[in-house]
Amino acid sequence: MSYFKFNGIDSRNLGLIITETPFRPSWAESVDEITIPGRAEVIKNPNGTYDNQPLTISAVISDKSKINQIYSTLTGEGKLILSTNLNEYMNVRVEPLVPKGVALDMAELSITFDCYPFAYAVTPSVVSIGTTYTQVENNSSIYSAPIIAIKTTKTSSSILKGDVNFDGRITEDDAQLVLEEYTRIAGGQPGTFTPEQFAAADMNDSGTLSADDASQILRIASQQANDPTTPEQNVIIYTNGEMLIIGLPNAVLSNGFTVYVDCGLYLIYYLDTEGNMVNIMNYSSLDLPLLHTGENYMRYQGQHVDSVTVTINERWL
Repeated sequence: MSYFKFNGIDSRNLGLIITETPFRPSWAESVDEITIPGRAEVIKNPNGTYDNQPLTISAVISDKSKINQIYSTLTGEGKLILSTNLNEYMNVRVEPLVPKGVALDMAELSITFDCYPFAYAVTPSVVSIGTTYTQVENNSSIYSAPIIAIKTTKTSSSILKGDVNFDGRITEDDAQLVLEEYTRIAGGQPGTFTPEQFAAADMNDSGTLSADDASQILRIASQQANDPTTPEQNVIIYTNGEMLIIGLPNAVLSNGFTVYVDCGLYLIYYLDTEGNMVNIMNYSSLDLPLLHTGENYMRYQGQHVDSVTVTINERWL
C-alpha cells in the first residue's frame, strides 16, 4: 500500500488510505522566448530557473476520529517523502484542504502539494578530501550545491586576546568580565579566571589585570562592530581547478571551531560556543563551488586544518 511522510508523520498513522500510487513530479528548465523582427521562428533560450510543480494525492479517510490530526498535520511547508522513492524528499507547501465537513461527508480527501525544485537525497553522500585531489562523485541529474565543513585545529598559541568568555568574538561582555575580575582582585578577593581566560584578558601581557585591559577590549569590540579584523589564516578549497579562498579569523583558530561553507545558502559561517551562527563571508573571495554531475575533483590547502568533509547534497529533476 502506498503512503507518504510529511514532516516525518506517516499518512498511515493519520488513517489515510492512498487510492492511487503517487509518483513525484519532474522539473523542466524554464525558457525565455525571444522574437526577432524578420524571423518567423521564436528563439527559445533556457534561463536557468525551474517552476514549482503540483502533486495531488487522493486518499480515503479510514478513521474519522483523526480528522483534526489530519488537518493540523497537512498544513504549511515541509519535507515530503513518497513510498515510491524513500531515498528522496521534496520541499513542498500544502495547498488549503477542503472544509472538514466536506471531507467527513465524503470520507475522502484530495491533498495537493506545491513541490519546489528539486528532489533531494534523504541521506546525502559525504566525502573527506585532503591536500591532494580527491574524486567527488555527484550521482544526481543536476549540479549540486555542497556543504563543506572545515574543522580547524585549536592550538595553545591561538588564544584570541580579548575573547575572555571564548565565544569566538570580542564584545562588551568580555570587557565587563575583565572589569569584574579586576574589581575582585583589587578588593582582596581571589580571582576566578582560568589561566587561559587570564591570558586572553591581559591585553598588554603585564602579568596583572587592570581597568586599562577592560578599556582596550571595549575599544576593540567597538571597532570590530564596524570593521572586522583581517583573517589570521587562509584556507583554499580547489574544485575542478577553481579556487575559493576562505579567511579564518583568530576567533575560529583560537577555539578550533568548524567553518561551514553552505553553497546552497551562499553562506560561510561558524557556530560559537553558545551555538550562535557567525557569518564570515566577508573573509572569503571568489565564488562558492558547485558540483557538476559525474566526477569532480576537490582538495584543500592551508594550515591549522584538522579535516575537510564535503556533503554533496544530491538532487534530481
